[in-house]
Formats: sequence, structure tokens, C-alpha cells
Amino acid sequence: MIKVMSNHGFLKELIIENFMSYRYARITFKPGLNLIIGPNGAGKSSILLALSVALGQTYTERSKKLSELIRWGEDYSRITVRLNNKLDGNKRFFTRINRDEIVITRYLRKNGQYSFELNHRDVSKAEVLALLREVGLNPDNSLIIMHQNMIENFGIVDAKQKLILFEEAVGLKEYRERIIKAREKLNSLIDEENKLRKILSETEGVLAKYKEQYDRLLRKRELLKRRDFLNKELVWSRYCKLEREYNEILNRISSIKEELNEAKRQLSIYQMRSAELRENVNEQYLKIRELFEEALHLSYLVGKGGVNEDKLITISNKLDSLLSKLNQLYNEYISYRVNEGITNYKITLLEKDLRINEKELKKKEKEYSLLKEQAYKVSEPIQTNRNPTEIMSDIREVEGMLKLYRDVDESIEETYNYYRGLHYDLKNKINDLVNSRLEASKELERRTNIWRKKIIEIVSKVSEEYSKLLSGINARGYARIVNLDNVDEVGLELVVGFRGGEEKVLDAYTQSGGERTTAVMLFLLALQGYVKSPLRAVDEFDVHMDPRNREVIMNYLIDIVNKRGGQYIVITPGYISRVDEDVNIIVVQKTAEYSMVKVVDMYEEVK
Repeated sequence: MIKVMSNHGFLKELIIENFMSYRYARITFKPGLNLIIGPNGAGKSSILLALSVALGQTYTERSKKLSELIRWGEDYSRITVRLNNKLDGNKRFFTRINRDEIVITRYLRKNGQYSFELNHRDVSKAEVLALLREVGLNPDNSLIIMHQNMIENFGIVDAKQKLILFEEAVGLKEYRERIIKAREKLNSLIDEENKLRKILSETEGVLAKYKEQYDRLLRKRELLKRRDFLNKELVWSRYCKLEREYNEILNRISSIKEELNEAKRQLSIYQMRSAELRENVNEQYLKIRELFEEALHLSYLVGKGGVNEDKLITISNKLDSLLSKLNQLYNEYISYRVNEGITNYKITLLEKDLRINEKELKKKEKEYSLLKEQAYKVSEPIQTNRNPTEIMSDIREVEGMLKLYRDVDESIEETYNYYRGLHYDLKNKINDLVNSRLEASKELERRTNIWRKKIIEIVSKVSEEYSKLLSGINARGYARIVNLDNVDEVGLELVVGFRGGEEKVLDAYTQSGGERTTAVMLFLLALQGYVKSPLRAVDEFDVHMDPRNREVIMNYLIDIVNKRGGQYIVITPGYISRVDEDVNIIVVQKTAEYSMVKVVDMYEEVK
């Protein structure tokens, strides 16, 4: 007897109204294996199709219009799915909904209007699909819900599509999505960086053009500044020149005054000494005169013989000495008088020169005062030794150069600064993008490595189980990943060899239809231990199988359900050679008008 691991199956009941060959049917599902059996055309596949429609599967909507699934003669169809939301203990399938049961209803109407209800509340299809994704149930994944021919189709789809279905079934879809999201972010950053670099390149070209004009503006400003300075320097040069001249006059006046004072002092000395010498000459003259008169008198007396001649000689000698001294005094007197005259003349010249300089100073003083006021109005003091003529020459040269910049507009600065700021901002943004790109690249590599590790791990385990199951039907094979280094081209291949034949990749040309369905079904069984979805369904997997393989696979299926739990829906038109008590058997029959469903509650063999 099969012992189901959980007492709480995910799908509790499917209620079908006016859908295809069903007028009304309530189908109860149990945990573990649910077998839907019945003859061809009875309506077995319609049950799985109704379940898929209620869960929002896109496959059915691609096959035909939903309105075409409404029972003939009716205006609407309603399909209701009751889902269990209570696991063992306090756990729930849908953690965000605090209810023991979830009810999803899908309405189909002839006018083409379709709608969903979730717990009797109108919702969108997107909300239903988002809810189912929480438990890993994607009704579009053919490894979770397989309609007729999907098993064979899985065998012939390309390796990339196989892996996509595989990843979603085992819960690795989000890993690839993270890679895609990281790559999109990286590509977005690369695109943005390239875009900004292109703009930067264009901006650099424009900036270079405006930089040339801006440099001319700066040169013009330098020339204007130079001219302004030269004009100021010119004023101050004139002022400084006048100041120097003024100071020179002051110095000359001061020097003349000093020289004049010295001359007057010398004159006073000469006059005083001259006066003294004149008195000395007069005194000496009187003495000589007296002595001369005395010598005349003695000479007379000597002639008369009345006086000694020696006395006359003595007086004569004294007279000679006095005359010599007189001559000396007179010469000295004359020298002082000459010096006195020269000094007087010098004083006259100095006084004349002083009057000329004082007159010139007075004239300069007025001009100096006006020019000083003008200079301080122009600017702060500028010390310059340059001649105004030299400065004027520089001004004319600068004005000549300014003519070359008459076309330069001051507004170019604003334009240049705008592009310079734009260039600066672009470079900073590019630097930020480069850093973000490097981080995004690392993140992409990290996510890719995680995904590779996970996919290798699970594929290896599934491949090992797959090989074991193949050995049960005298076959060999394995699952492998191809192009693992390229996320866009990576795929999953099934390699199989039957009855001692060479192991070859499963495709539409190498194996027969029965071999393909057998290989795919065994792969699905090997996969079951890793499937995240609480519900799996497959329709008529055994159509092309030989009876022995069909029996082996059915026994595998029952054993896997017993070992791993979960809930399975398997539709088969064939005989059932082994049915345990815990297998829920749903028998579908059809009358002339509509299909009917009967659930077998006790152990029986259905043929």
C-alpha cells in the first residue's frame, strides 16, 4: 500500500460548468497520485485543460479562443479551483493569505469577456499568476503541467528551451532572472556610459571651439587690463615725474639756501676780518708816519751834527720792519676784500637762483597738487620710474593689438562655462558609471557563478537519478549541460541509448516517438525530487509507449509518489496493472450529451 507523506494535498477540488463536453462536474483530488482514466474521447484531457484555464495557462489561449471552450449552446463557462492553503503544522502554502482554502474562479463568456475571481473577489490574471508563483506553480511550464503531445514536444525542443523549463520547474528561474537583471543593469550602464562618452566627445569638440574663443576673450581682457594699468601708470608716471621735479626743485632750493647761508656766514667773516685788517693797516700807517717824521727830524739833526747817526739807523730799521708788516697787512686786507666781493657776488647769484627756483616751485606746486588729486582718483599709488613717453608707446601698441579682438563678445564666457561645466559633469558621471559598471560586472559574475554552481549541482543529481531509471528499461543515458559559459546559449540535453544502442542526444530525428516519450517521462520522474511546484500533471504520457515500458514507468511513478510525496495528476487511456489503495482513481465516461466523472474510493483494477 502506498503511504503518502503529506495529508494535505494542494489541489482539493475542480468544479467545471459548461466547459467543452462538461455541463457540470465536481472532481475531488487527493494528496499523492490522482489517475484520470477512461476511453478516448470521454473528456479526460478536458479536465486538465479546465484546470489550466482556471490557473491562467497561456498554452490553452494560444491553441484556440477561450470562447470556443464554452459548451455548445451555453453563454458562459465557469471553472472553480479550490486549493488547500494548510500544510502540516502551522505552515501554509501561501504565506501571505491567512486562510485555510484559496478559491480561484475563471469565467469565460461568448462575447469574449474573461475574468478571474480570487476568494470571490475580482482580480486580474496577473494577480493570479503572481500568487501561484509564490509556490512555484507556473501553469505554462510543460514540466509542471503537460498536455497531450507536450511530452514528445519536450523531447524535440532545443536545448535552451529545455533548460529554461527545467530551471523554472526546480526553482532556479530566479537565478537566471537575477543574471538577466544584473546583465540588463550592466548593459544599461554600458549603454549609458557609451551614450555619455559620445556626448562627452561631442562636447569636447564644441568646448574646444569655444575654448579658442574664450582664450581670445581672456587675451582681450588681459590687453584691456594692461591698457587700463598703462593708463593709470601714465597718470602716475606724470605725477611721479612731476613729483621728482618738484622734489628736485625743493632740494635745489634747500641746497641754495644752505649755500647762501654759508656764503653769508663767510661774508660776515670776511667783512669782520677786513674791518680788523683795515684798522690794523691804519694803525700801522700812523706808526710808520710818526716814525718817518721822527726819522726826518733825526736826519736833520744828524746833518747839523746834533744827533748820533746810530739812532737814525735804528729808527730806519724799525721803519723798514713797520713797512714790511704794513705791506703784509695790506695784502691780507686786499685778499679779504676780494673774497668779500666775490662772496657778495656769489650771494647775489644765489639769491637770484633762489628766486628763480622758488618761482618755479610755486608753479610746480599748483600743477603737482592737481595731478596728485587726479592720480589718486584713478587708482592706488603706482610706483614707476618709466617715462610717460615710453608708457604712451606701450598704450598705442596695446590699442593696436586690441583691434584684433574687436569681434570677441563677452557672452562667450557664459557659453564656454556652460560647456566646461557640462564637460566636468559628464566626466564625473562617466567616472561614477565606470565604478558602477565595474561593480555591476562583479555582481553579474557573482550571480552567474552562483547560477552555474546550482545548475551543475541539480543537473548532476537529476542525471544520476535519470541514469538509474533508464537502467530499469535496459537503456542508458544521462542529462548534461551544454554551452555553460554562455548564459544565452546554455542548454540542457538528454542523451539516451536503448537496447544496447549508441547513446545519442534526444531529438526529433534519432529516436522513435515511443523512445522519446519514454526518455522524457523517465527524465520527468528523475526530476520530481527537485520540482518546487506542489502540483504536477501529465496527459497521456503513454500513448506511444510499448506496454512493458509503460508498466515500468507507472510503477516508478507510484513508487516516487510514495517516497517523495506531492500531488500528481496523470491522465491515461490505458490499462492499469497496479493500483494501490491510496491512489485516487477518477473515471471519466461520456454519454451522448456530456461527460461524467466518477471517483473510485476503493481498491479496484480498472480495465
